[in-house]
Amino acid sequence: MRKYLLMLLSGFLLFGCCACAENTAQATEPMKKTYKGVSATFVGDSITNGAKLNDGEKNYWQLTADALQMGQTVGLGVNGSCYSTQSDFGLDHDPLPTRYKKIPQTDLIFIALGTNDFGRNTPLGTLEDQTDISFCGAINYILNKLQTQCPKSKVILLTPIVRYDKTTNDLGLSLQDYIAKIKEVAAARSVLVADIHTPTADKMPEGVFADKAHPNMYGHQIMAQALQTWLEENVDIVLD
Repeated sequence: MRKYLLMLLSGFLLFGCCACAENTAQATEPMKKTYKGVSATFVGDSITNGAKLNDGEKNYWQLTADALQMGQTVGLGVNGSCYSTQSDFGLDHDPLPTRYKKIPQTDLIFIALGTNDFGRNTPLGTLEDQTDISFCGAINYILNKLQTQCPKSKVILLTPIVRYDKTTNDLGLSLQDYIAKIKEVAAARSVLVADIHTPTADKMPEGVFADKAHPNMYGHQIMAQALQTWLEENVDIVLD
């Protein structure tokens, strides 16, 4: 059985405890921490699907899985996919509410969506929305479904990476507005967010994109390093 230890980013470090008796001290043996053999599902859009990569080039989650020696990994990236059916795409491009039942129960489930909701004008909505009537509502809806469908999985939301084709959408909203809502919904529900936008924004100039929205091989390598670092700093997998 796998247990998850979540490390809070508070600036404090946890040290092994020592038991002292009669001038002798014995450090507690460290727990075995590893990602080797850990199963994971990566749900996303065209970036998760590896769009614009050349044959033989690996995308960010494949690189991450290789580096951490993960076990079974499943990629469920669909070009154009959104969190919500309320974008301009509607039901086109398999928004997540139409395909969440395909998500298997794995140790970790990553959801990397939101850039198409921004690009296709999904209304933000509020944290109270629980149905797919808005961006917030769609995230809540999916998290509710996965709690029942994959109760033993740890769900992690990824923030969208930078893009260069537009700064605001037709609703006057920025990509950062959607990132903020991902973080707000996750915080309200005690769900982890892997913010790969912040550490990669300055490292991903337009030159590491095949177009203005899809990273090339070098862009995926930067994403993979950010995700790997975040995992190693925030989630320890302990194998009994």
